[in-house]
Amino acid sequence: MITLIGAFDGCLCLNVNMLYTFTSRNQSNLSPNSFFMKVLANKLFLVVVLLVSVSAYITSCTNKDVEVPPPASNDYVYPRGVAVLKPGTMTVGDTSMWKLDKAHSNVMWSTNYLGAAGLLTGRFNQFGVHDVNAAKQLAYAVTGQPLKDSSWAFDEAHPENSYFNGYVQINQSNTGEPGRDGGCYLSTMGTTAIVAGTQNLTEANIARIKTTKIEFDPYSADYLVTANLIGKDQAQH
Repeated sequence: MITLIGAFDGCLCLNVNMLYTFTSRNQSNLSPNSFFMKVLANKLFLVVVLLVSVSAYITSCTNKDVEVPPPASNDYVYPRGVAVLKPGTMTVGDTSMWKLDKAHSNVMWSTNYLGAAGLLTGRFNQFGVHDVNAAKQLAYAVTGQPLKDSSWAFDEAHPENSYFNGYVQINQSNTGEPGRDGGCYLSTMGTTAIVAGTQNLTEANIARIKTTKIEFDPYSADYLVTANLIGKDQAQH
C-alpha cells in the first residue's frame, strides 16, 4: 500500500486535503520504484480509492480583527511666538522702540481702467500709521508727515490685542505718469493738487483704514485682518 497526502493553500485560504491509496497484486516482490514501473508498463495498475476526503473552507486572510487606528488630526497647531510690539513714545533716535520703517514700506492700489480693458496701478508717496480723527484733519505746513506713526500694536500670541490705523494722502498718488497724476486723477478723486511745503490731511484728501478684528488664520501661520476702509463721505467694510 502506498499513501499520498497532499495539501493545497490558495489565496482565499482554501485548504484541500486528499488521501490516496495505491495497491498492487504483486507488490510484495517489488520495490517501490519497480512497482510503479510495472504498473505503468503492463497496465496492471489497480487503483482502489479507499477514502477520498475533501474538506474546504474559506476563512479570512487575517488572524484576528485589528482595531483601526484613529485618523490623523487635521487640527494642526501652527507654532507662534509671544512677542508683544508697541510703538512706545516714538522718541527720535531711540533704537529700543519699534517704529514704522517707511523707507522699506509701500502702499499700492489698483483699479480697472476702461472696464475690463486694462488695469491701472499706482502707489502713494505719503502715508502714515495714525488715527486721523476729525480734530487732526488739517493742512500742516511741514514737509514730512506731521503725525507720529503710533497707532498700532502687535501681540503675536493674542491677536485680539493687535490693531492698526493708517492713512494715505490721495493727491500724493503716483501712477508713473505725471500728466495723469496732476490732471484727470485729481478731478476724478475730488481733491486738489499738491501744495509745496504742505501736508494735506484734510477730509477731502485722505483715505483711512481702521482694523476691527485680527485673528489667527487656521490654515497658516498668518493672521486674518478685518478692517474698514474710509474715504470721503464713505466707509467700506
